Amino acid sequence: IRGDYALSGSQNLIHASDSTENAGKEIRLIFKSEELFEYDTA
Repeated sequence: IRGDYALSGSQNLIHASDSTENAGKEIRLIFKSEELFEYDTA
């Protein structure tokens, strides 16, 4: 997907965090707390 939609190495449509900790920080930057919910996976 990144290869098909990236504008350059630093500008792309897809983002992946480098760790679970950073993912949590980045999610809180983008989404409001009321937009998030927890769920159990099968």
